[in-house]
Amino acid sequence: LKSYQYALQIEPERYEIYINQANVLRALNRYDDALECCKKAEEFLQKKQSTNEYNETIDIVINKAKIYQDLKNNEHALQILDQCLHKDIKILTLKANILRDLKQFEQADKIYQECLNLDPEDANANWHKSLMDLSLGNFELGWKGYEYRFNVDGFHIMSSGPKSIPENYIMKFPTIDDVKNKNIFIILEQGIGDQVMFLSALPDLQVVAKKITCQIDDRLLRIFSNSFNEINFISKQETIADQVLKDALIIRMGSLPFIFRRFIKDFNGLPYLQPTDESVSKFKSIIENSQNNDAPKIAISWKGGTSLSRAKERSIEIENLLKIFDSKKDINLYCIQHGDYEVDLNRIQEKFNLNLHHFSNESLKDIDNLCGLIENMDYVISVQNTNVHLSGAIGKKCFALINANPEWRYGHHGIKLPWYRSVRLIRQQVIGDWDPELRILQKCILQI
Repeated sequence: LKSYQYALQIEPERYEIYINQANVLRALNRYDDALECCKKAEEFLQKKQSTNEYNETIDIVINKAKIYQDLKNNEHALQILDQCLHKDIKILTLKANILRDLKQFEQADKIYQECLNLDPEDANANWHKSLMDLSLGNFELGWKGYEYRFNVDGFHIMSSGPKSIPENYIMKFPTIDDVKNKNIFIILEQGIGDQVMFLSALPDLQVVAKKITCQIDDRLLRIFSNSFNEINFISKQETIADQVLKDALIIRMGSLPFIFRRFIKDFNGLPYLQPTDESVSKFKSIIENSQNNDAPKIAISWKGGTSLSRAKERSIEIENLLKIFDSKKDINLYCIQHGDYEVDLNRIQEKFNLNLHHFSNESLKDIDNLCGLIENMDYVISVQNTNVHLSGAIGKKCFALINANPEWRYGHHGIKLPWYRSVRLIRQQVIGDWDPELRILQKCILQI
């Protein structure tokens, strides 16, 4: 931001600088300042005869629409896009995205189709449409569009996968015939929860592949190695030998569902991860020494997402969650929240007379340890985050609080999650209001 401010001191009428500055201010949630930058960009663009005026007008319109989208004023964002005279694929894709978020799926689908008529290979249109298709259970169509994800601007920033393997080495749109009797090298991508979810297809791949090597986040190495002893799991920091790349078919782990999860019948929802005996025994001993009764053990997690993935919408205030336990004193609660939660814990200690056990982030950093703790629980209660995936992957019963505008992985309808049989979804109906859903959850808890 300082660099753009300095650049404006040198060239105060350079509209491109205002456009870029608006992007930064939007990322900082300084929406009024971002809109002011868009306004100045428009003023200076009108003064200057630009050979690239078309693209820059589009950039300004998109910036303004995204600001109002962030402000939850989707109607005004749509008005801004509709006022643009240019029939541009980026404008149309953003319009379809907003309609998708408003759950106007038929209208969104028509506009996505219009985008793909303009350019069938446009990555942004294909990928964004795929998120809608997947969320609606149209898996065969959805996974096809999902294969465009690494051609989408900014997707590499959201993915923790390697950058060293050339794109032309990686197979896109792989089929079951492609992987039969082959040595397969799987590249990791995205976050811990995504890796756990995508790798639910490993048992299917084992049936047909000759040999599997899977690159994975360090925190997952122990539990996956324990669960699949015939697969070679390697750290993302480990250097990949050239010979391995030459001898193997290379696919991204997010492409496994394209092969093995094309229809709802392909999801069996069965557990496939097993924490080590060591981690399970360790936490069993800790729990036995810390509890003074045989009351049910429930793990809770109330925060989800990041600044890039709508953390505020996906999270719930811990005070609101703990209220559901007021009428059930004979219960033992265990915190499995990741990150900086000490402030929350200190705040609620004085308000609630509940026995909330917690462990350091460091002790649960390795996912095998975290799953060892979860394995010792009777139930898990969590918002949309990795804990839902881990609970489902080891077969632990889990109540998942899903916000009104969920991530595509959780779909838009129903109480079941195809990926995991042990997970029950409790869906928020109105953004920002969790009270009805917490009452449903409280009834479930009272039956335990």
